Amino acid sequence: PRATKMLIGMGLREFSMNTRSITMIKEIILNTSIARSTEIFERVMEMESSEDILKYLEEDERPGEFRE
Repeated sequence: PRATKMLIGMGLREFSMNTRSITMIKEIILNTSIARSTEIFERVMEMESSEDILKYLEEDERPGEFRE
């Protein structure tokens, strides 16, 4: 689930997952714009390490927080 927005920003439009994940992933997709997903992907592409990427994606998951 953490990388869903980034994958949409990369242009992915079809996902394969186990049935238990469908509801959660569907909610993420329905509540995230393509523009926001693209912003996330572009920002991730500027990062140097996987640790920075994971931290950024975790921060983006938190509901109700202001994001630049």
